[in-house]
Amino acid sequence: MINILTGLMVETNYSEGIDEALPILKQLQLFSEDFEPDGDGSYSDNVQEIVNKLHGSEHPSVFRFDSECIENPTDYADLTQSLFACAGMSSAITKMKSDYHPDKEKAGLIIKTCETVSKEIWNQTSDYVAPEYFSFIDKVLDEQFNKKLLTLPTGDQTCQLLVVTKEHYEPLQKFFTLADKGVDEDDIYSYRVWMTILVTVVGFVVTPFIGWYFFGFWMSVLYSFVFWAVFGAYKLYKAASAAVEYEKEEKLKQEDPALYAQNMMMAMMGEAAKREKNSPAGKRLQKVIELRQQELDERANNKAKDPA
Repeated sequence: MINILTGLMVETNYSEGIDEALPILKQLQLFSEDFEPDGDGSYSDNVQEIVNKLHGSEHPSVFRFDSECIENPTDYADLTQSLFACAGMSSAITKMKSDYHPDKEKAGLIIKTCETVSKEIWNQTSDYVAPEYFSFIDKVLDEQFNKKLLTLPTGDQTCQLLVVTKEHYEPLQKFFTLADKGVDEDDIYSYRVWMTILVTVVGFVVTPFIGWYFFGFWMSVLYSFVFWAVFGAYKLYKAASAAVEYEKEEKLKQEDPALYAQNMMMAMMGEAAKREKNSPAGKRLQKVIELRQQELDERANNKAKDPA
């Protein structure tokens, strides 16, 4: 019941994100006015449909380029000029200069707009456009033009950018963050906690009226209180444990991707072993899992003793 209610809360919240973003995308003429997502589809399917259609869009306001493009000193200036032109702001920049020193692994950009000069220098360790560049351009747009730089999700090394007003930025950013990263685990945890509290309170209120006939009202209240207190505490503990486990997985993914991948493989093997049960294949899988688990435990213990 709690999982079902949590799923409904997630569905409702993120469907609202689509309802907020889609009218803006239509207003920007990135989608036709008659486009509507599947009313019977899940929010994730509808999000993916919108992203796929946008990814294939040839609309002139969407600036699309290969993000592996920094080789010469003028590349950042050329990129910025093309971005501003795509956003209909060709005349906004009165003077601009970029530089790139591969030997020093440094790059930078100077932009002059009217009487304001903005400058930024960052580390450039590869030929990919540096994240600091996007932050710098967003700052210039924000402070001088009351606009924001929106990064659209893509499936490869191609980058898609869209310059939007501040009013449009927040709902679009929320929507495309969902498309890129999926449902926020903190939201799921919060919904699960609230649904647990709601089910526990409702159960405690309703149960005494059901047990009144058998035990009397006050005894039913007592039994109901004990049962639902234990139920609520257990479910909250499970929710908190799941959140802690998720945090551990995310930390491991960042600190030791190889070990994280091995753990994921172990989980997949465990699911396969459950499906096979006591068959010869299932027993072999279980034996392999035990051996691999010993190796992972030894590796984790060695890392704990010597983090370096």
